[in-house]
Amino acid sequence: LGAIVAFTWNSLSFASKNRIISEVSIDIKENSTGSNFFEHSDITELLQKTIGNPIGKPTSEVKLTQFELKLNRLPQIENAQVYVDFNGTLKVKIKERIPVALVFTKNSKSYYIDSAGNIIPDLKVFKAPILVFNGNINLPKKGVKSDKKIWDEITVISKEISSKELLKLQFEQCYVDKFKRYVLIPKVGKHTIVLNNTSNISRKFENLRVFYKKGLPKLGWNKYREIDISYENQ
Repeated sequence: LGAIVAFTWNSLSFASKNRIISEVSIDIKENSTGSNFFEHSDITELLQKTIGNPIGKPTSEVKLTQFELKLNRLPQIENAQVYVDFNGTLKVKIKERIPVALVFTKNSKSYYIDSAGNIIPDLKVFKAPILVFNGNINLPKKGVKSDKKIWDEITVISKEISSKELLKLQFEQCYVDKFKRYVLIPKVGKHTIVLNNTSNISRKFENLRVFYKKGLPKLGWNKYREIDISYENQ
């Protein structure tokens, strides 16, 4: 049995290495935002630059692993797989990271951040409506804990808002002021929402939801200039 398995494995391995590539199929998984960083044409161009035109070549002559590694090093891509199937089709399967916020730093550089806190350079092609952060924000540097803390808190705030439909509809911008407070600017009302920390953030936003539902309709949406939800039991 062992000999049969070994013979079969070696035969399949030999066949796969000498399989002629007949076409290229690129599959970029559509994410929940409805927008992607890369189009099929971008990946095709990168393929040509990395390994040339693979059509008509045996699999053994095409550097598939090199191309797969190159794709997985791109900060916009969470996972990429490159292989040739039994029909000779070179398959490129890509899963992109899903941003939850667009962040503008103090020096006007822009980056996306996903739910895992990964910082993604802005390619100016992602068009999904997500929360925008600006103000006193610096790109994290090694050893500067205060800058990293802000990015960690931006991730927490963005994840919370993107997971709640009401909050997604109400907020589109957040300004980080000189006191490192997060000032959320709503679409409805002339007030701002202030948050100076992200501890128990779900509870704080729930308090805000109840206040929106039961308080402001009676008091008027423009009664307050600032609503502070920094403290859980406030």
